[in-house]
Amino acid sequence: MSKTYWWSIATLVLFSAVNPAHAATEAGWICKQSSSRYGSLTCYVTPHNFRMDAMDIRLYVKAPFKDVTMYNMDAKLKYTESIDNLASRISIRSLTQKDIKKGIKEAIVKQGKRTIAGFECDEYLSYHINNKGAKRPRVLIYATKGLALPKSMEIACAKLTDCPPGLGFPVRLQICESITDKATKTSGYRLQQMLNTNKADPGKIDDQMFIEPTGFKSARDEMEIMMGAPPP
Repeated sequence: MSKTYWWSIATLVLFSAVNPAHAATEAGWICKQSSSRYGSLTCYVTPHNFRMDAMDIRLYVKAPFKDVTMYNMDAKLKYTESIDNLASRISIRSLTQKDIKKGIKEAIVKQGKRTIAGFECDEYLSYHINNKGAKRPRVLIYATKGLALPKSMEIACAKLTDCPPGLGFPVRLQICESITDKATKTSGYRLQQMLNTNKADPGKIDDQMFIEPTGFKSARDEMEIMMGAPPP
């Protein structure tokens, strides 16, 4: 499974059960985003709920914020995975056991502020530092607390995007890729955008938006959800 896939999953978090018999609305945000995996997507976010629509995929996470449930709306397939299991397979920023044995450590450096999609965001850069002190930039993170989300929701978002907890809601994520100029033989880094929030509109969101579909068959894994059918 590609790292890009897991980072894209990082944009898909949602919370709280809804009673379909009692329609209500709650103040929230409708976010138009782009990801390297899904292309254009829409997230519906309130302090208690989140839903993401992208292509034929829909994802939910609900209290107690332990699992993420994925649906393929065309193939009528459903798959549930624990957030912790999903997060354990992300290794963009987090140190692996191999890294730790080599004495590699991480440093998170706050670099400033930037406004993205109307939100004031703090900018952070994650470095991996080897036992000789050499730094390797890993991920550029733009996070905001402007959505005023519950702490439990922010922690789930952090796990799913391989971001440190406490920074806020990830608005933009960029991986630092190593590159070498063939002509000059000099090395450097370039940013590959994994997630970006293009627009975020405040508004009232109907609770029925967060009711999960029914009558779906269980998929064996997330790849079946992505492919839309069991492998041959």
